[in-house]
Amino acid sequence: MNNQNKWNKSTYKYLLSIFLYLISIHIYAAAPGVAFPVNTMTNGNQYLLDIGMDSSGRSIVLWQDSAQGNLSFMRRYTNDTPFQTSEWYVGSTTDTATDGAGNYVTVHTASDASGTGVYATVYDQYGNIIVNTFRVNSVTTGDQNGPTVTMNTSGEFAVVWTGYQSGVAAVYARKFHANGVPYSNDVMASSANGSSQYAMDIDMADNGLFAVSWVSFIPTGTITDVWGRRMSSTGGALGSAFRANTYTTSIQAGTSIALDASGNFIITWESYSQDGNEYGIYGQRYSSTGSKLGTEFRINNITTGSQQLATVGMAANGDFAVAWQHDNRNNDPSSNPSIQAREYFANGTPKGNQFQVSPESSDAKNFKPKIGMDGNGNFLIAWQKYNVPTAEYDVYARYYYNVPVTVLTNGVTVTNLSGSADSWQYFKITVPPGTSTMDVNMRGTTGDADLYIKYDSLPSDTNWDIRPWLNGSTELVRINTPPAGDFYIGINGYTAFSGVSLEVLY
Repeated sequence: MNNQNKWNKSTYKYLLSIFLYLISIHIYAAAPGVAFPVNTMTNGNQYLLDIGMDSSGRSIVLWQDSAQGNLSFMRRYTNDTPFQTSEWYVGSTTDTATDGAGNYVTVHTASDASGTGVYATVYDQYGNIIVNTFRVNSVTTGDQNGPTVTMNTSGEFAVVWTGYQSGVAAVYARKFHANGVPYSNDVMASSANGSSQYAMDIDMADNGLFAVSWVSFIPTGTITDVWGRRMSSTGGALGSAFRANTYTTSIQAGTSIALDASGNFIITWESYSQDGNEYGIYGQRYSSTGSKLGTEFRINNITTGSQQLATVGMAANGDFAVAWQHDNRNNDPSSNPSIQAREYFANGTPKGNQFQVSPESSDAKNFKPKIGMDGNGNFLIAWQKYNVPTAEYDVYARYYYNVPVTVLTNGVTVTNLSGSADSWQYFKITVPPGTSTMDVNMRGTTGDADLYIKYDSLPSDTNWDIRPWLNGSTELVRINTPPAGDFYIGINGYTAFSGVSLEVLY
């Protein structure tokens, strides 16, 4: 509990007026934190590679630095708090994943006996090597490249890659114990049907089941389809490979896959012309046995422009979130690409419409998102932000809290609020354009509740726009000329409180 001295209500008659610069409306299905830079070295371009997140909320953001010989760096977070003050150098790593204890695995490609092979290294949470670098692929014929790795809570991990062992691009996978001992040799996940098939993504449930997804090129044309396959807890293939997309016209590509704690999963992809205007984002849900749950569905509710590079994360209970890149410059050359996202319940029902993740700015273009979701449904989205003034890319991220947020209605009072010391309750009000004033009124006579207000993101005791911080539970705020969009209100128990009401009037 914060024990600093508070302003005395008998000494100060509090009325706060604040002007915030006008920016675009954002509609969120979850409670957002503040967008923040990930890389601390800013020379050159930073290109996002991936996010790894475990079930408890520990995550890794991985990127490539053009000013450092295109080598890779990473930074780790616990929920939305940096675990590292600055980035760590991780060589030529192209993907990473983390387990429930904070240990992590990295993968990269390097020369083997014949062309390129896939290699992995396992580290503890402090960056010490616990499994020395070893070759993942058991067969060295042809090139092996494009590896992606997943790890479960107990530290088991599996790798998928594109291999040319048979002379044609095919998808291979291999699973390992936490100590790096393989369960089996390479397993070809894709079908030997003569088409070229390129590995895209992999994810694993806590019980060790995992699934992979890939893009398959039709041998006689330019059409591509999205495929997947379930894999057993011992690394073998389960059932047959299956095509995820039902719509088969033109191009389906850019796949991502995520599993819940029981092995139910979703595959997402981009489909050209299906939504009527360039690319759209689509998904298909599956049970743990591989049966389709419902039908193929469109994820983006805004269809203008191109929606691409979908990335999906799934909570333990099956709730999921999808992020993607939205680019409408073909229709509106003055617009900037942005990062969009949408949340869903486990049954496939959307929690709301799509919402913008990257803050609106005329000086920023945003590309290539990646998402990580923990077991409780909190998630982190990272992306490449192109800074127009400097003409360079940096990596940014934003954390979303899976906490109850009560949506307020203008002029309607919420009553009988209570809470213990150090507790938080959250509310949201969406302000229309042209609003002259907004009054936020909290009233109460029992205990000491504090009012926190922040535009565009969830407030905390260290990050807020307005905080009266008076004795008692009555705090009144007026905001002059508020920008259109979402204001988040937090009520924090400095001490236990009860009988408190909250009203917003604009």
